[in-house]
Amino acid sequence: MLLFFLICWLGFWANALAGYPLAGTIRLNLFHLYGLAASGGWLLGNLEVHRQRRFQRGSFGASGASDPLPRVTRRRLFFLNLLAPAGVLFLVWSLAPRPLRVAFPMASIYAAAILVLFFLVPVSLKRVFDSK
Repeated sequence: MLLFFLICWLGFWANALAGYPLAGTIRLNLFHLYGLAASGGWLLGNLEVHRQRRFQRGSFGASGASDPLPRVTRRRLFFLNLLAPAGVLFLVWSLAPRPLRVAFPMASIYAAAILVLFFLVPVSLKRVFDSK
C-alpha cells in the first residue's frame, strides 16, 4: 500500500514540475474530491486503529513475534500512515479540469485537511472503545 501512495506522490510531482498533461483526464467536482477525502480518511483511520491494537498485543508480522515495536518506530509508522495517503488526493486533484483547479486553488489542501481530520477521529476515540 505504501508503494501505491508513493506512486501517487510521484505522479503528482511529475505533473506539477514536468508539466505532463494530466489536467482534465477525469470528470471531477469538489463533492467527489471531498467525499474521497472523508471516506479515505475514515477507512485509513480505522485501519490504523487495528494496526495499533495488533502491535499492542504483540501479534504482528509473519513470525508472530511477541516483542512490541519501539515507540519511535510506532510513531514513524503513524505519521507515515497519516501523511502518505494525501498523495492520492493531490494526484486526483491534478487530474481535474483546469478551470476547476483555477477557480478553487486551495481545494487539494482542504481535502488533505479533511483526510487528516477523518483519520484522527477513530484514532483519538480508540481508547474510549477499548475494553481494557
